Amino acid sequence: MSNAIVPVSAAGVPVTLDGYGWATLVLGTTYYFELRREDSASVFSQSFHAQWDAAIILTGVVPHDTNQGDATAFSPTTAGLWIPENTAGAVVPTINGTLAASTISTAGGTAGGAVWNLNLASARQRLAVVVGATGGKFRVTGNVRLFR
Repeated sequence: MSNAIVPVSAAGVPVTLDGYGWATLVLGTTYYFELRREDSASVFSQSFHAQWDAAIILTGVVPHDTNQGDATAFSPTTAGLWIPENTAGAVVPTINGTLAASTISTAGGTAGGAVWNLNLASARQRLAVVVGATGGKFRVTGNVRLFR
């Protein structure tokens, strides 16, 4: 799937996608899907669709923002390089996920998905995905525009 976003583990290791853009995520691990990159062709992404299988338990799926050029896709939020978008009253359409502010969680047992329509005023954004007691398949796709 050409618009699938490759996740990176908190250790900085990219995860291989299958032919449909799905990544197999391991229990107890945090992954980051960088939604915008700073490069010669600035990528502007308007909407991101996350989808999960019935096996995975997610304890948190939340967007983060940064304007810091030295932030890697997997830099921790504790260093202040990435700031969680945890907006009370956020509207994030979801199926088979629980929404609290901008964060989605799942109990497992049912496949589902969510869509974030992002402001993108910051230089870069990522989606942080924290896997709970059971791993499974997860993918993020985006509506991407390129500006030069």
